[in-house]
Amino acid sequence: MRLLNQILHWGSFGAVHLGIVFAACGFSGNGGSDRSETPTEAAVVTEVPDTSHAPDTSHAPDTANVPDNTVPEFESIIAGLQQWQNSFQSLRLTILSLDRQAMLAAVPTFPIDAPLQEAAWGHRSTLWYEGPYRFWFCNESLKDGHIDVIQTGAVDGFRYWNGFSNGSKPGQYSHLEVMPLLPVASPRHYMLRPHPLKEYCQLAALEAVWNENRCCWLADWLIEERKATPISCEEIDGHRCVRLESRTAASGPAGRVITLTWWLDPEMLYFPRRFLRSEPVSSLDPALGNLELIWEASEFRKVSDSCWIPVAGTHFRDFIRGRSGRRDHQTFEWMITDAEIDRVVPQDHLSAPEPTVNTVLYANDFDAFSPVWFPKTKGMMPGRTATKSENRKEAGWFRDPSVVIPLSVFTIGGVVIALQGLRKFVASSSAHQHAA
Repeated sequence: MRLLNQILHWGSFGAVHLGIVFAACGFSGNGGSDRSETPTEAAVVTEVPDTSHAPDTSHAPDTANVPDNTVPEFESIIAGLQQWQNSFQSLRLTILSLDRQAMLAAVPTFPIDAPLQEAAWGHRSTLWYEGPYRFWFCNESLKDGHIDVIQTGAVDGFRYWNGFSNGSKPGQYSHLEVMPLLPVASPRHYMLRPHPLKEYCQLAALEAVWNENRCCWLADWLIEERKATPISCEEIDGHRCVRLESRTAASGPAGRVITLTWWLDPEMLYFPRRFLRSEPVSSLDPALGNLELIWEASEFRKVSDSCWIPVAGTHFRDFIRGRSGRRDHQTFEWMITDAEIDRVVPQDHLSAPEPTVNTVLYANDFDAFSPVWFPKTKGMMPGRTATKSENRKEAGWFRDPSVVIPLSVFTIGGVVIALQGLRKFVASSSAHQHAA
């Protein structure tokens, strides 16, 4: 009897708290940003002075009385990066990038020495960013001065979309994905999972200050992870920088480590001048060594009192080519050609476009504004929309929250009722035995 009473007590306790957790799952839908969405006067940057050699330190941390070999505290670095991040409500950047050697190998007539802004080849990307769950992007593949392929997408609170179109028909999408997100009790919990658009927002110009996996700025990632340590002060291109290092275990045999290293300039609120990512090759062959990604900025420009942006530099990365296992590398030259701050993303950019008759649509058959998540399906016919049952068949019933949550509540209730009945039966049996 005592055991049954304890089971019922804790079962009721768990059911009550489960209800509290479900009630706490409300979400504002603003992507975790506490900034106002009221449009402010936009600051459009067209021509700004080059401050790479003479940065304005009026808003930077005071380093005048700090010895050159003094390493600042981690909290000071975070404060500087946050000041940079909070200096704008929104940031829109247009980026050009080009791998000249790869382009020359593919197109023998490619003008190898042409300036990047006149090359008419490569990639042009636009990022219009307010927060991890409110931004718009557009990636364009340039071919001999013409737009070949366009990839566009956005996220706004509970919903995100991503689509592909041909440069000759930019408004007609061949593939379109429209999906809601799984709600959580707090927007900060989204930082614990990969962003749904992470594969499409890989921007060479922002590698050092942008976390691709979570689509957030460096300060937000460092605050969540708390795994970085200031190591030393080193000189980069004549500027004293703080070397910040983060080490995490890599998959595979024990002892394999992924190392991230930033060289941060205190005179620019610890904005990175150089970044290095080193990780072991997935193969077990130690002779292949580590794969490296090196980002360097050669020029910076100031767009507000506390905001610098890198406007030119290089992006080098190692990789293993196909099944051959041969080590190779790429070097991208990049340039930020346009910048604009403090203008909110228009709602028509954030809303998913209407599919056409030839669009392969990956979506669901319920209200797109509903905060319920279903995994996408594969291989839908043109013009088709994945139904709820097709989504369930693709991922399995027990990965569908609309099934799991009610089923769990029903199961817990059934167990509690059964235990109550068992307790009454045992009590009745005991009473009969005593009466006998």
